[in-house]
Amino acid sequence: MAQAIANLGLNIRNRGFILKNDFLELKTAIRNELTRRSKTRPDDGYVVEPMIGAPVKLEHFNKVVLDIKAVDSTKNFLVNQGRIIRMNDIIGAITYIQTLENQITVS
Repeated sequence: MAQAIANLGLNIRNRGFILKNDFLELKTAIRNELTRRSKTRPDDGYVVEPMIGAPVKLEHFNKVVLDIKAVDSTKNFLVNQGRIIRMNDIIGAITYIQTLENQITVS
């Protein structure tokens, strides 16, 4: 899965923004980590559902951030402005999820 997330990062970088399929891959990766680490999953209720082929909005990405915070409450990748999530908004979160996936020991 770590390689899939690395490829996802490259796809987003080339495009300049994140789409629903990218978002779902990222969401799946962090949810797998929550399960692996026996952490509780935050609520996934959306005001606006992500749409296939449409850019992911602030609300959607911040749901991924809430999942990251469920693993480590000190991590904060929340995006506070703008409507479309761009690569420079999420690179830290992608890198962190890759790091989690590569850890052998579960804390």
